[in-house]
Amino acid sequence: MVCLSGYMDPLDMQRYITGAPHEPAAFVSWGTADLDYVLAQGPRFRDHFRAVGLKHVWYELQGVTHFHPRTTPVARSDGKGKTLEDAMAEFLQDALYG
Repeated sequence: MVCLSGYMDPLDMQRYITGAPHEPAAFVSWGTADLDYVLAQGPRFRDHFRAVGLKHVWYELQGVTHFHPRTTPVARSDGKGKTLEDAMAEFLQDALYG
């Protein structure tokens, strides 16, 4: 598992995140009131992961800053609510155990 918080240069993304089969899946989240560089970086990660075919999930957390509780609500594609903690648990279950 790899955990990134903050900025990664686009050239480094191209160099180190290629979508190769051995690369781990990615969970990306950012708040709409996050730190400026994180707010900009989240969508860049999402777009790059999508472009190279890396398995990933992403969440834009409405109205939160960089420091938010695990109970922060997130939107599911099916419209049902869940918390950030639930989303992380689902991601890890899928990424680690398929």
